[in-house]
Amino acid sequence: PDRTAAEARRFLHDVRVRLVNKTVNEGKAMGLNDALPVCSGEIILIIDSDILVSPQLLRCIVPHFRAPRVAAVTGNPRVRNRESLLQHLQAIEFSSIVSMQRRAQRVLGRILTVSGAVFAVRRTALLDVGGFSSHMATEDMDLTWRLQMQFWDIRYEPRAVVWMQVPPNIRELWKQRK
Repeated sequence: PDRTAAEARRFLHDVRVRLVNKTVNEGKAMGLNDALPVCSGEIILIIDSDILVSPQLLRCIVPHFRAPRVAAVTGNPRVRNRESLLQHLQAIEFSSIVSMQRRAQRVLGRILTVSGAVFAVRRTALLDVGGFSSHMATEDMDLTWRLQMQFWDIRYEPRAVVWMQVPPNIRELWKQRK
């Protein structure tokens, strides 16, 4: 309903672009799992539809995958718009809690979860753990833990900044989803 498929169709002339147009919402994990068979690369970038990507994103993330045990690299999401109280609160959450948490976890040597909003994952590692879990509410956290249980490495790249566009009236959008 957010016109993502229509926007993607503009790029289908490029043979590297594939569109998996799901007409039934089965959740993010199922959507990602359904897209895996049409992905041909070894490194798969996962980004949410409300993310604005910087041109430097892949240049920051991809070099981490030179290490063969790196399974995933999470980026650094920031809130772009800050007009409403909710948007300000989410900006505080992402800048103070999420970003600081990941920096601390990086120092400790263990990232506890990739950010579902933006991360890259090694295809072989993702297949090694059975893909995304559709029965979990937080597929990003679940994936991180399952990768680590198989001794894969997870990294955080603070320079891989992306911007989230928080809806100004999230209550209205929530009502529309029901």
